[in-house]
Amino acid sequence: MIDLKIKTALWVLPIHLYALLIPIALIPILSDHELFLQEIIYSHKILVYAMLILALGSLFEIIQNHKDQWFVTADSASGNGFSLCDGLFTFFILFGQIMILISFIGQYKWVIAISLFSLCLGPILYYKRKLVFLPTSIIGLLNTIIAFMLFSESIIFMQLVMVGITIFFFNKLIETNNITTIKIIEVEMSIQTAATKLLFKLPKPILNKIIRSIPQSNKSNSDKEKPWHLKGNWAPVKDEIVIENLEIKGEIPKEISGMYLRNGMNPVSGYSDHWFFGNGMLHGVKINDGKASYMNKYVRTPYFEEDMGMMEGSFDLKASPANTHVIRHAGKILTLEEAHLPWTVDEDLNTIDSYDFNGKLNGPMTAHPRVCPETGELLFFGYQMMQKPYLTYHRVSKEGELVQSEEIDIPKPVMMHDWNITRNYVIFMDLPLVFDLDDAVSGSDPFGFKPECGARLGVMPRNGSNSDIKWIEINPCFVFHPMNAYEENEKIILHVCRQNKAMVGGMDEIYGGEDTTGKIWKWTINLTSGTCSEEQIDDRPCDFARVDDRLVGLKAKNGYAMALNEKAETLTFDQYLYKFDLENNKDNWLIP
Repeated sequence: MIDLKIKTALWVLPIHLYALLIPIALIPILSDHELFLQEIIYSHKILVYAMLILALGSLFEIIQNHKDQWFVTADSASGNGFSLCDGLFTFFILFGQIMILISFIGQYKWVIAISLFSLCLGPILYYKRKLVFLPTSIIGLLNTIIAFMLFSESIIFMQLVMVGITIFFFNKLIETNNITTIKIIEVEMSIQTAATKLLFKLPKPILNKIIRSIPQSNKSNSDKEKPWHLKGNWAPVKDEIVIENLEIKGEIPKEISGMYLRNGMNPVSGYSDHWFFGNGMLHGVKINDGKASYMNKYVRTPYFEEDMGMMEGSFDLKASPANTHVIRHAGKILTLEEAHLPWTVDEDLNTIDSYDFNGKLNGPMTAHPRVCPETGELLFFGYQMMQKPYLTYHRVSKEGELVQSEEIDIPKPVMMHDWNITRNYVIFMDLPLVFDLDDAVSGSDPFGFKPECGARLGVMPRNGSNSDIKWIEINPCFVFHPMNAYEENEKIILHVCRQNKAMVGGMDEIYGGEDTTGKIWKWTINLTSGTCSEEQIDDRPCDFARVDDRLVGLKAKNGYAMALNEKAETLTFDQYLYKFDLENNKDNWLIP
């Protein structure tokens, strides 16, 4: 005779019926959407089998609870005892979650290995009555995250809520302190972060498949609804053209010969979620013998046919939008974006291939390398978010050979967009624009300005290593683009576009007002004392600073920067180009 109070029965019975009937109800729903699912997941059929297995597991649970008279005691099978039905319940629930995993991403070797390990570990944990549902929780939460990334529907995470509710009510049935259900609850609800990190350690082909399956944002054709980076002078240009013998006003000196190149975001579809994304397009003006010609071409990377989004191609080093910068070194033209390998193009701007320096570069390359005007060396770094090393330094010889790669130890993954070099040193900027994996997975902005993490400059000899770095503390701030750096006796002088904060309103607010708009500052590093003095030398908003390429890392009389309009609602670039007298801290502006 079951002595179950009415209030208890009102939630005990629905919870168990929910666990039994939901998988069964999903089977016809999955059948109705078979064609849709076949385009996204590995196997619709395996997913249906998974539902049947989960329903079978729930049936064994109901049978066992009936035998235990719906109370969990120290002597019951669901407490510290053992029974066939209770064991089958734990096994089939674990088996069902494994089948879901396989149905989502396929029968890869690592999936089979994890599955076999879990199926062996499950019975052992059941026998020991410790963390019985740990393997099921890990795989279940992994499935939830993968499902979210496949379907881009946050309601999927309600599954975690239902799991928590189920375990909570399970605990209410316990009449003894002999079992550790509270600990099980804690493991269930705290393992999400661990499962997320595990997800990003999946093989790159699998991650690419998952990321590329995320639906694209709504792409509006209404000019009124488009963001500023897709309107007016920023509007994408789809046509690739060649124009010979451009009309020339005045005269081009015959001594001038070469090609001016620029790169920028130009989404093939006409839409991108952010001005950081979109396919790279090169624009070139050739000048020779007093004549000029023009051409423009897309950089045809693996994502040429589909616009680069926030996460698309994040785990494929070749999948670069190649949309940020372009440089020439050792007879090669490199198109750059900071999360991937560079891509090479020929003199007619035809895409050749990705470039890894003959197999020696196995990580991303910054969009802002430096070519030393004295030695001809190409100096650059690469940063990454998901795993260490978060920062790596590279040095390439004048001839184009990668001769040095050094892992640099920094405590947190940060956005390190640009950096500095001098005649003898490189200077890293470890600033508190910090990457957060949990925020990225939840759909929030992945970068947050966290001044509590501190800010510092790392000075390292150009042929040095991590052990040679001197880290020098500065006030928390952010710098997208420095102007230049040079040595003066035992000091290093840097001019930078310094912001008090960065991205406080998320990635959509790169420049969002007084605190998040750059001003020209002068940093003076004393190598003897290991200190840095900071001085603001101008109060007008600007960015994209630079000096003459022939003076990079050397003392330059003048520097240049683009004016920003910090009061504009959307469009951030103003109509002026600032010219700074770096010797006397004087400046004037030029109207283009």
